[in-house]
Amino acid sequence: MRRVGTWALLACLAMSACSAENPELHPPRPDAIAADGAPAGSESGDASAGGEPAPGGDPAPGGDPAPGGDPAPGGDPAPGGDPAPESADEAAFQAALTLWDGQQYAAALAAFEAFLQAFPNSARADNAEYLVARAHFELGAFDRALPLFQGFAGRWPASSLIDDAAYYTGRTLYELGRFADAVVAFDALLRSFADTVYLDNAQYYSGRSLFELAQYPAAIASFAAVVGNAASTYRDASIYYTGRAELELAGVDPNQPSVHYPAADRAFERLFADYPNDTYEDNARYYYGLSATGAGRLQDAIVRFTALIEGFPNSSFIDNAWFYRADARYKLADFAGALAEFDAFVQRFPASIYADNATYFSGRCHYELARGAGDANEFQAAIARFDEVVTLFPQSQYVDNALYYAVRSYVNLGDCAGARAAYDQLRRDQPNSPYVQRALTALNAAGC
Repeated sequence: MRRVGTWALLACLAMSACSAENPELHPPRPDAIAADGAPAGSESGDASAGGEPAPGGDPAPGGDPAPGGDPAPGGDPAPGGDPAPESADEAAFQAALTLWDGQQYAAALAAFEAFLQAFPNSARADNAEYLVARAHFELGAFDRALPLFQGFAGRWPASSLIDDAAYYTGRTLYELGRFADAVVAFDALLRSFADTVYLDNAQYYSGRSLFELAQYPAAIASFAAVVGNAASTYRDASIYYTGRAELELAGVDPNQPSVHYPAADRAFERLFADYPNDTYEDNARYYYGLSATGAGRLQDAIVRFTALIEGFPNSSFIDNAWFYRADARYKLADFAGALAEFDAFVQRFPASIYADNATYFSGRCHYELARGAGDANEFQAAIARFDEVVTLFPQSQYVDNALYYAVRSYVNLGDCAGARAAYDQLRRDQPNSPYVQRALTALNAAGC
């Protein structure tokens, strides 16, 4: 393996001591008041409660290769040749390495630290120090691992593990949420060790860091380098996050309908074709449905969400997909179909982040059905759902919406006392809501 640019690497890694806060990637969407009778789904915050959640978390991509490409970390030949097998330091090192290989990281950590105390001048000392840092990393003690990785090249300039430590500097910064610093570290590694065994790993995690920083075009470029490597264990994850990045760009780029939604679809479809039954497939099918939703292809969205619901009944995205399938029916003005799905959702996923949304839109479905048929029973059912939003989800962003539509429902029933009570609660509990004035206007128009 070619080793170049150690001191240039040290200068770049030293820069990673600065911190970079992780920005909020999905801020709540501002409310947008729809006029009465506007297309369904245009109330405030219809997309989700407080921004798109990440239910269950994305599954981890393929694991990192062993340091230097060796199956046993720390097994790199020491400068000047391996110590004799019967030497005390070699025996102690191998005993610690056995614990490491058995994934007994706490015991291995103690053993390697004891080794360094007993044999500070051993030819294995650099391996042992590196594995101390790795043990901290595997145990989740990232603050302890980071300075060891960052200082490794300065302490062991002739070690064959310098690129390993440089890669894990970036990985540790990534795990700490210091994404800008992680990008700097990965860039330093790739400049100094162009043929490192960690090439695709670093490109992938650089892309993931850029994704978390909302630098989506740069993230896509990093993922493209991995996608071009057919042998990479990170290729499927890179295709998936390319689709995710294109979806994020669709929300900020004015060319979104013609550029980013089709690009997201192509990425997800490539994942389905190249990696059937992949660990990312259910995640991808969920975002594939969101891509159709965002592009306004609601029938396609229903088909895509159904594929996830029926094909992956245990997916952590099942409630998301169920909710957005119902939401697509609502936006298509299929209020009876949407009502059935929202009600089934509330029964099946009572603890979901979307439970308040589904309860509210169940009420809206009843309200729209009542308006269409003049059915008093539907208005009563709508009021019951709106009351549930207010009572069961007092912190929901839909409380003011629910109280406003309760006022409208009571007005349609000719129940001025009920309408006035709902209005009084709206004014008292949500005094800054733009629905207060609209509710008052509805009351005055009805003579209440």
